[in-house]
Amino acid sequence: MTDIKNTSVIDFEDISDEQMNAMIDGTLTEFDEGDLVDGTVVKIEHDEVLVDIGFKSEGVIPSRELSIRKDADPSDIVELGEKIEALVLQKEDKDGRLILSKKRAEYERAWIRVEEKFKAGEVVTGEVIEVVKGGLILDIGLRGFLPASLVDLRRVKDLDMYLGTEIEFENGGTGATMEIEHNKEGGEIETEIEKGGEVALEQLHITKHFSNAFNLRIGHMIVPVGLTNSHHEPTLFFGTVRPESETAILPSTWHETGIAVLGYLGDFRYEAMLVSGLDPNGFSSENWIGSGRQKIFEVSKMTNPAVAARVEYSGIRNLRLAVSGYCGNTAKNSSKPYAMSGVKGTVAIGSFDAQYLGRNLIARANFVYGTVSDAKAIYDINRKYFNNTGYPITPFGKAAMAYGAEVGYDVLSWANTRNRLFPFVRWEYYNTGQKIDRGAQELPRYKRPKKIIFAEVPRNATGKIEKPALRKKYGADKLVEQQNRS
Repeated sequence: MTDIKNTSVIDFEDISDEQMNAMIDGTLTEFDEGDLVDGTVVKIEHDEVLVDIGFKSEGVIPSRELSIRKDADPSDIVELGEKIEALVLQKEDKDGRLILSKKRAEYERAWIRVEEKFKAGEVVTGEVIEVVKGGLILDIGLRGFLPASLVDLRRVKDLDMYLGTEIEFENGGTGATMEIEHNKEGGEIETEIEKGGEVALEQLHITKHFSNAFNLRIGHMIVPVGLTNSHHEPTLFFGTVRPESETAILPSTWHETGIAVLGYLGDFRYEAMLVSGLDPNGFSSENWIGSGRQKIFEVSKMTNPAVAARVEYSGIRNLRLAVSGYCGNTAKNSSKPYAMSGVKGTVAIGSFDAQYLGRNLIARANFVYGTVSDAKAIYDINRKYFNNTGYPITPFGKAAMAYGAEVGYDVLSWANTRNRLFPFVRWEYYNTGQKIDRGAQELPRYKRPKKIIFAEVPRNATGKIEKPALRKKYGADKLVEQQNRS
């Protein structure tokens, strides 16, 4: 008899290890963190669910990532063999597991659906799943917040009566806020739709006047570091866009909550404050500490407060000179402070700026230099623990520097007109990675010199001759305001 070889049967002795690995890899699904993937539920446990998505190992969905409903039983959410969609949170956690989220995949779909209803003016229906301070939490695929004042025409004393009921309401907006619950393992981050009808305030404070030399201010106020933050009104810089050198490395407009003392001492104006500090999870290569304000989460921390100060001198006619600074640790302001163990993340910034405000000539200059301690350590921690916060996860410099100048001249000063036209030239330099930690990635593309030439008609400019008495009392920018009102 003739032996017939079956070509559909593979003899593994004829296959090398490299060929075997290539064959296995060819059957695996390709994906990255943040991608949506389809899978099948293969196991349900009390605290997690295993899902087969065609990867080398099953994906794990922790119970907190199954549903927006807190403390839900996994067996009530999914069934064995059920086809589900999940979002990839981590391709490999500290235990080497693939971590998925069914809840966040539903967020993606629900967000689109809610926005479409909002734009079309349609109503939204959701079941009340929680009663919280100030209102109700509804399941609309997202955690929708319904303020108590909008539940009924009359004040509702007992909101618990609405638990489990379905409510139909008009969508007030699709703004999102995030909150973190530290009582959950690892800290659970949740997104809620609750900003419709809210107003964001740049400043809201109370000032107690004792004398020209001493005043006390409490509330939400501008952090006066650098030229642009201190004098950020559109009439106080050329063009329609703020100078890029400062806004590329500092928050703009930078405002925090705290307490300040301020006043005038002769030709000097001073301001010193204690304010809520920065969140190191927001530091990035693109704008250094510029995204470090605590604005992603609902509550700002003051665990690591910071101090800021500014002194201005206006004793020389038409000239204002100023120095400002900022210093504070940041690690404990992180959304997961336990992850920052052994790290301080101290931010220290120094700045000098000057302005000449003549009748026909205006010139400004600024210089900013700052440092962050533990820059590489913070980046490594951000990359490990904070992929799902929405913060940029990029390396950043342990030092950043920016400086620039702009000069404009009123070319209509010779004409018999009250109008003013200031062609101007601006030159700037900034580098968010002026210095980097040893072993960190170089950031050459963030070293940017820039030159701009434009013409502009300043708003509310009158061309009036300045009055020395007003300058001495108010300073350069108060003088502009005084001229604009006259």
